[in-house]
Amino acid sequence: MSVTKKTCALLAMALTMAACSKGDPKPDPEPAEPTTAVDPATAPILDDATRASIDAFMKAHVNDDAFVPIYLGERGVAVDGQDAVRFDLTTGGFADEDRDVGPNSLSIASLVPSLDAASKARPKTAEDLERYVVLAPNIYVEPSVTFGTFTEVLYTTGQRLIPTSVEGSSRITIGGGQPLKIATRRGDSWGGFNAVTPRLEVGPPDLEELDGAPLELMLFIEPAGVRVAGEGALLPPIAGCPADGPTVCNEGGADASDLMGEVRASSGAERDGALSELVALYDLSALYAAVLKIKVRYPDETVVTVAASPGVPFAVVSAVLDAVRWKRAGGGPSGSFADDAAFEAAAPSTRPFSYPADALFADPIFAIAR
Repeated sequence: MSVTKKTCALLAMALTMAACSKGDPKPDPEPAEPTTAVDPATAPILDDATRASIDAFMKAHVNDDAFVPIYLGERGVAVDGQDAVRFDLTTGGFADEDRDVGPNSLSIASLVPSLDAASKARPKTAEDLERYVVLAPNIYVEPSVTFGTFTEVLYTTGQRLIPTSVEGSSRITIGGGQPLKIATRRGDSWGGFNAVTPRLEVGPPDLEELDGAPLELMLFIEPAGVRVAGEGALLPPIAGCPADGPTVCNEGGADASDLMGEVRASSGAERDGALSELVALYDLSALYAAVLKIKVRYPDETVVTVAASPGVPFAVVSAVLDAVRWKRAGGGPSGSFADDAAFEAAAPSTRPFSYPADALFADPIFAIAR
């Protein structure tokens, strides 16, 4: 029996024997819907599916009008569910004309009208203002958005989300240090963690001259790996890493600069593949083992300051934070795992914005490196 006759027989058994037995011709297939290429210059920054996923996530895990949803996507920024500023197509970030006082400005003037509108949409009573009720960002970050763009939004938000009195007369300015909720992609939904708005570091952070708290743990993410500083000094490279390199170098000593360029230049499935390859370069299990040793000496410390080179995609930042925020079961005495798969499998399952029961360094503060 031919393939065609077998197919016909199977269909007849499932539906009816009439079509095959009588030899009736099969209906012509429906014409395929024409596909329309997405024009990044005009396509919505926040599409309907993403808006729905953010709305559902906020309702389930935030449910607080004091947190303003801000979406950082591949095409730009949306505030309070409305497209606000479109990125420059060449750089994938803010254009010079979007900035307040020139190409090196951290303040994004084009975001101000949307942030002001979000503030005025949440008027506070005089009693609220007396209690110093804040407005705070709940930022949804797509994996390809760079750390530089992320921190520019944080800086501008810290200056412009200003509670307004219902009487329209009292305004208070919120500086750095306000609460912050960060949400990152977890498949079709989101995962979230609490943080604090950034402090400003002019130039690369001076990791060798840290003062203040006994530990002051700092992570600086760069294309070659992650530098770790604490106790007022930069930690030396671990075994197997170059003497002049970061504390925890990438797998095989690789520099990820070219791969970061591929992420910026690609889109869709190609970009997703490049991001996965990029994150895999970072030796997260070795980073975990390094900070676990620090935790043994400072069991009560939970704060970590995180900074990165401006071009590092947020997918890497998120992966680094996942590696240092909580302890993982199943590792060896020094926190080592047999391989990356075992390390990833040991990640605890936590609700968004929950505080891990077995916290490592679960209170991140973002620093802006310029």
